[in-house]
Amino acid sequence: MLAISILVAVAVYLAFPLRKFSVMRTNGFAPRRKRLTDKQQLDLIMAFRIELESGATPHVALSQALNCIPENELRHTRESLRDELNPVIGLRHDAAQYPILGHLSVAMTISRTQGSQLSSSLDVMTKSIQESIAMHQSLRSELASVRATIYVLAALPVMGLMFGTVLNAQPLAWLSGTGFGRLCLVLATIFELTGFWWTHVLVKRALATQS
Repeated sequence: MLAISILVAVAVYLAFPLRKFSVMRTNGFAPRRKRLTDKQQLDLIMAFRIELESGATPHVALSQALNCIPENELRHTRESLRDELNPVIGLRHDAAQYPILGHLSVAMTISRTQGSQLSSSLDVMTKSIQESIAMHQSLRSELASVRATIYVLAALPVMGLMFGTVLNAQPLAWLSGTGFGRLCLVLATIFELTGFWWTHVLVKRALATQS
């Protein structure tokens, strides 16, 4: 009975990893605030550039470009524009969350004080975001095979028990019917869950370092 209970717990864990439970818990009590994706930041810069090329002033161009992202994002920048203040002030505040806005604020400041064109700076920022998107896509595609390998390796002990049962080797009877068997079962379960959790953490860290 103990062996069956532990195997059921392992099966549930493999089917519903900690990440899914954390998402359910987060959504139920304290939803995390969504961040702008690299694609949305790219859309913002591109929209700003298009508005400038159409002849709009930086203030108007930025106001129009903000329409392509969610209204709850870049609150400081929106407040600066609404209060008819220098938008660079708001961009510097929002740059704490989106560093690309810090570069945009510097470019706008230089353009205003020295009369230089923003196009070259926007080209550099656009290229930087595009490279970041390509890198994220490459990383996720590479980690997809790693995740598949993790799930296969994590399921091997359970599959071994199933094959042993089919061959009438009675592994469950030994694991649950003897003291040494129960000890092996508990240790194996601990190692299985710990290893699966740790590899999940490593994959999550790899993604976080590129965000």
